[in-house]
Amino acid sequence: MLGMLILMLAVVAIAAWLVAVYSAVRIAGLVTAGQRLNIWFRLGLWRFDKVRTLAGDASIPHIKRYIQGFLAFFAAIIAAMVITASAAITTPDAAATAGQSHLPMSFEIPNSSSLES
Repeated sequence: MLGMLILMLAVVAIAAWLVAVYSAVRIAGLVTAGQRLNIWFRLGLWRFDKVRTLAGDASIPHIKRYIQGFLAFFAAIIAAMVITASAAITTPDAAATAGQSHLPMSFEIPNSSSLES
């Protein structure tokens, strides 16, 4: 059940990422060839007012879709992290329930005479 939930969140994250990338490509297509690199930097820095002035009012729906895709991507990633962490906390480890530790109880110290040259 947990694996299926994580898989669904991964699919949502990938789909949201693809929506954000598609929107960014569409925004970059609205500007002249000399301004495309500038648009990518502005999108990465979330300077949407500058993007809108460079790309025009036709970029507004693409900017909104870019923001929604970006936020949905990170929401899915954070949700997967929270679910996985809560499952790890609530599910006891088999070795811990048996009274065994993952760490060795004693450490082997090398003989000091073997360290001398």
